[in-house]
Amino acid sequence: MLVGRYFLKAHKKNVFTTPEGLLSGQFFLTQGFEKNLLLVNKQDFELLVGDFGNLSITDPLARLLSRLMLGRAVQVYIDNTLQLHIPDYLAELAQLTEKAILVGQGRYFELWSPSFWQEQESRLMDTASNSDRFHLYNINFA
Repeated sequence: MLVGRYFLKAHKKNVFTTPEGLLSGQFFLTQGFEKNLLLVNKQDFELLVGDFGNLSITDPLARLLSRLMLGRAVQVYIDNTLQLHIPDYLAELAQLTEKAILVGQGRYFELWSPSFWQEQESRLMDTASNSDRFHLYNINFA
C-alpha cells in the first residue's frame, strides 16, 4: 500500500530523486485531476484505464477523460538510481521545478508542487468543512 508524504528534490531539470526502497520498476505518469500528476504502477494503470475501451467514443466526457488519462500519459522506469524523469509538458502542467511532494493514495501516488500542495493542506486542515464534505461516505472498519 502506497501511503505517506515524501519531499523530493530535483538534481537536474525535471529529474527527481525518489526515496530509497519506495519505488522501483515500470510506472505510468499522467495528468491528475487537480494541478498534480499521478504516478501509477504499470499493472494498476492498465486496470485503471482498461475499461476506457467500453466507453462510447460519441460521449464527449468519455473522450475528455481518455485524453486526460491516456493522451498525456508517459511510461517511466525507476531503477536503482532512484531517478524519476518527468517530461517537460507534465512538469510544466504541475509546475514542478526544484521540489516536489509525493503523496501516497493507496494504489498510486500523487505528485504535487509545494505551492499547489499547500492549497490542499489548507483544505485538509479545515476540520469543520471536512465533517460536511465526507459525511456521505460510509467510513468504517466493518
